[in-house]
Amino acid sequence: AASVALAIKLANWPVADADGDVNLLDGIAVSVDGTAYTLAAIDHADDAAVMTCADVDTATQFAIVSLDYGETEVVNMCVGSALTATSIIKVTYHYANASNVVEIDTAGPTLTFDPSGGTSTEKARPYVSIIADDDEYADDTYTTVTVTKAELKSPSAVVTDISGDLSTADNKRFIYAPTADMELGQWTITARVTDTAGNKSAETTSKFTVAARAKFSLGLSAGWNLISLPNNPSSTDIDTLVGTANGVST
Repeated sequence: AASVALAIKLANWPVADADGDVNLLDGIAVSVDGTAYTLAAIDHADDAAVMTCADVDTATQFAIVSLDYGETEVVNMCVGSALTATSIIKVTYHYANASNVVEIDTAGPTLTFDPSGGTSTEKARPYVSIIADDDEYADDTYTTVTVTKAELKSPSAVVTDISGDLSTADNKRFIYAPTADMELGQWTITARVTDTAGNKSAETTSKFTVAARAKFSLGLSAGWNLISLPNNPSSTDIDTLVGTANGVST
């Protein structure tokens, strides 16, 4: 039978095996618009060990394809009947009480950067961010980190420790704000962090380029000219912007 695939985000995790039979699926009940559906049986030769949407044989059956315990925290399922924009799908299940849940976090954070690797910026003082992703599973409580290394290497090979110059609002994204124009050329940022469970990230390196701002030219006509500049000028001196050609007054 034709089936409709759904990804249902549940309000509480983790799903519990209420009857202790080592099968989480048989403890999940589904109804659509008030009609109770029955759990499909695994009966297709091509998926003998795994339930799939192909196992839904009637309009009032459902199949649990997978329980995603990652960041998305959803139940992936299929139902046998077509749905409308007003269909109400009710999922009933058991979940473990928080006092009975043991959290084991042994995975270290991963790091990304902004500007991202291989990119170029014409900003003279770009904000440089170290971004830690440590949310690995449903209800992960060890998602904040401490920066243990943060270095910037300039195009002229000068290495600066910026770990003491970082600011953060959430202990996940750390921002460095240069206090002077950065040297033109390729910069290298190297960072390492540790999460609150003690897991260390790999030492991660990324490179970005600070480029000279492209020059902007604008032709002027005789008489009055009303113009808008496309960006903040490199110099705010009007004589620098307009020049000193004959006939131009500032």
